[in-house]
Amino acid sequence: MTRAALLLSLGAALCACAPLEPSGSAASRDAQLVRSIVQANLAEIAAGRLAVSKARSRAVRGYAQRMIDDHTALQIEGSELKSAQGIPLPTHAGSDRQTALRKLEAQSGEAFERAYLELMVKDHAATLRLFERTASRAADPALRGYAKRAIPHIRRHLELAERLAWH
Repeated sequence: MTRAALLLSLGAALCACAPLEPSGSAASRDAQLVRSIVQANLAEIAAGRLAVSKARSRAVRGYAQRMIDDHTALQIEGSELKSAQGIPLPTHAGSDRQTALRKLEAQSGEAFERAYLELMVKDHAATLRLFERTASRAADPALRGYAKRAIPHIRRHLELAERLAWH
């Protein structure tokens, strides 16, 4: 066998054995999606707690309590999903959301309610995109299923926030 033929056959054999994607990339992408979901849930829970204590409107307090309840349930399900795989989960919302929460905390009265609802519209739009991306791109079928089940809830949260914010 000539040297060129040997190199070609060796190259072909190596290509056939090499994965198309580094072995950790799908897992690390899923881990990042999970971390982002956990941080989004933590932010919604924290904002909801703040609104339950500061909002004057019964409708806003009711919405805030629903965010606490629903995102706590999503958090538990999502945490159970990945804790078995050893992914370290965040314990706080991301820094950008923590900054938004600090700004929200400084508000009071009607300005607080308006700022809270605007934050809920913005955050739920971003969270909906995150869950849709997870449902379509996650390698783990259980993670995709979790995201698909959560999407209708997140969409409903967004619709409710928009309705409260614009009325």
